[in-house]
Formats: sequence, C-alpha cells, structure tokens
Amino acid sequence: DDVPFLVDSSDGHVRAVAAKYAKEIGVEKRAIHNSINASIGAEEIKALKESKMTSAIVLAFNATNPSVEGKLEILEKGGTGQTKGMLDVAKEVGITRPLVDVAATPLGAGSGATIRSVLAIKGKLGLPVGGGFHNMASAWDWMKKYKKTDPDAKTESWPPVDIGTNLVAQIMGANFLLYGPIENVKKVFPAVAMVDIMLGETAKDLGLSVLAESHPIKKLV
Repeated sequence: DDVPFLVDSSDGHVRAVAAKYAKEIGVEKRAIHNSINASIGAEEIKALKESKMTSAIVLAFNATNPSVEGKLEILEKGGTGQTKGMLDVAKEVGITRPLVDVAATPLGAGSGATIRSVLAIKGKLGLPVGGGFHNMASAWDWMKKYKKTDPDAKTESWPPVDIGTNLVAQIMGANFLLYGPIENVKKVFPAVAMVDIMLGETAKDLGLSVLAESHPIKKLV
C-alpha cells in the first residue's frame, strides 16, 4: 500500500512517538509528519532523524508577525525562539519532500495575508503550499455567534463558508487542502474537482497540458 497519511498532533512529544512508531512498523516512507513548526524541540528532532521519514508539513506560523513577510521569515530565517528557518530544520532531519502550510489565520486577523501567501511563498520558494484554510471560517467570531442564533445556519449558511475558504486558496494555487473532519469529504471533493477542472481548462488555454490521468478534467467532464 502506497497511500500517504498524516502523522498529526499539536503535541511535539506525541509527534515524536508517532514518528518512531512509523519507523517501527515500516511505513515511514508513506507518513507525512504534521508538522515541523517553531515549537519543535530536541526530542522531536531526534525522533525525525531516526525515523528516516522524508515528507513533512512545514508550518509558516509566525506568532509575532502573521504577514506574508513574517511567514517567509519563519520559514527561511527562524524566529519565535528558533535560530534556524523551519525549512532548514526540515532539511537537517532528513525531510526531502516538504509541504508548506501557510498557517491560516482568522478573518480580521490576517486572513488576507494567508491567501496572498499561497501565491507568494509558492512563487518565491518553488515548493508545494497549502493549509487548513477552513480554520479561517471556523474561527470567524461573527459566524460562530450567528450559528447560535439561527437554527438553519449550520446547514445553510455555514457549509458554503466552510468549503469556500478552501476554494479561494485553491484558485490562488494551493497544492493541498487540509479541509477538516473527514465527514466533510462529500461536500469538499466535488467543489474542489470543479475548481480543478476550471484550472485545467485555463492551463489548456495557455498551451499547457494536464498530464495526470486521475485529474478531474479527464474523468468528470
């Protein structure tokens, strides 16, 4: 089986243990460590080196500067307690296939920079980028209050907002979308496929070819 999966936790100790276990059961080449970020410590670094994992999400979260410049700074130079950029840390622990998470921030607290950073980071570093863009919607204070006052909001107003955040990032060039609970899959996938078809048609108009046989433009049109 060659299907990739995320080794995911907000706790560095848990991620370290998971990295060790991935190596023990022989799935380290399929595992994607989530994530290498400014809170990484010695235990996690050691575990990653020993695990021989080659894929990881590298988080561009800068607690003191959520701007595009701040995200690039944490990736390339470090900050918030780290003397090295997160991409350098990733390289040192053996990550050869980094995926940059642009660190989505809520509406009113840097959501514009989140979307702009998709294009900026991808263009500057030439790496695949993405993120948990649905967090922008789930952390939207007005929407949280609205869902409590309108009984239909959870089924009518909320889904387009939740799914829509992913589509905005996708049309800007995001390569992966951490869309939230797996229960959302039937809502997310058709919408993402639709945008993929639009982007595929745009590529053809520009003289480019869609090579992947699994691309929606070759299967759903």
